[in-house]
Amino acid sequence: MRGVDGAAANALPLHAIIDGKRGGPAVLLLTGLGQQAIDWPDNLVAWLVEQGCQVVRPDNRDAGLSPLCGPAEIADLTAADFPLSTVPVQAPVYGLQDMVADVLALMDRLDIAAAHVVGFSMGGMIAQLLAAAAPRRVLSLASLMSSGGQPGVESQPEAWHAMARSICAITDPHERLRQYIEDAQIYAGPAYPHEPGMLHWHAQAILDRSYRPAGIWRQALAVRHAGDRRDLLRGITVPTLIMHGTEDNCIALHQAEEGHRLIAGSRFLLLEGAGHDLHPRLVPLILPALRDIMATKTPDTAAAMSGVPIPS
Repeated sequence: MRGVDGAAANALPLHAIIDGKRGGPAVLLLTGLGQQAIDWPDNLVAWLVEQGCQVVRPDNRDAGLSPLCGPAEIADLTAADFPLSTVPVQAPVYGLQDMVADVLALMDRLDIAAAHVVGFSMGGMIAQLLAAAAPRRVLSLASLMSSGGQPGVESQPEAWHAMARSICAITDPHERLRQYIEDAQIYAGPAYPHEPGMLHWHAQAILDRSYRPAGIWRQALAVRHAGDRRDLLRGITVPTLIMHGTEDNCIALHQAEEGHRLIAGSRFLLLEGAGHDLHPRLVPLILPALRDIMATKTPDTAAAMSGVPIPS
C-alpha cells in the first residue's frame, strides 16, 4: 500500500450503493466471500439511515458490479480447486491488502476522511486489516462472523462443501438458483431459518445482478494466502466490537473469541443460535452493541443516535 492513509496504485474502483445523508457519519458495510452489496439486510441499512448516517455498501473486487480480476466463470474449475487449508494452492491473483486498498480508494473518491466499518466474514478480515493499517480512517470496527487473524479458518464439512462448490460454473439458471438456496440454508443457524419465499426472491435478485463463481475462487485464494495476522490484530486501537454466532459452521466460534482477546478493549457479542448469516431477525439484537461502539469516540454521533428507536 502507498501509505496507511492512502490507497495503493493498484486499487480498483469499487461499485457501491450509497444511502442516507451525504456528509453524515459514514458507515462502510463490507461483504464476505462471494457476497454482494444487496446481501446486507434492509432493516440494518434503514436503521443506519434513520440515524443520519451515510451508508456505503461496496461490492468487493470480483463480486457484484465491481471490476473483475479474471474471467467471471472458468469451466474447468471444480470443488477440488477450492483452496482448502490442507492442500497446496496456486499463488493468488491479489491479496486481502489489495482489497483494503480498494476500500481506501473508495473512501478517497467519496471524500470520506474516516468511517465506521462493519465487516462480515471475509469483509471482517478486510475491516480488521483496514483498522490496523489506517486507524485514522476508522472510527470504529465491527467484525461479524469473522476470524481472529489465524492463518486458516476452521469450518464444518457441510459448510466447506457449500463454499467449495460455489466456485464451479453452472450453466443451467434453475440449477444455479437451487444450489444458492440450498447453500443459504446450510449457512443459516437453526434459530434463524429463512422464509422460503423471501429466500427464493433474494437468491434470484443476487443471480440476476451478478454471477461470478471464478471471482469467489480468486477471493478464496486471497483469504487462503493472507497468513497469520494475529500480530496486526494486537495493534488495533480503534473501538472494536466482535459478534459471532454459536452455530457458525463456516468460521469456528473460538477463532472469533481469540480475535476478541487479541484486540485490547474490544467488546464481544455472542449470538445464540446464529449461523454464518446475518438474518434480518438478528439485526435488532446487534443494534444496541453496534450503536454503543459507534458512539465511543464520536459524541456528536452519540447524541444523534440516542433518540432513534431500535426496531423490534
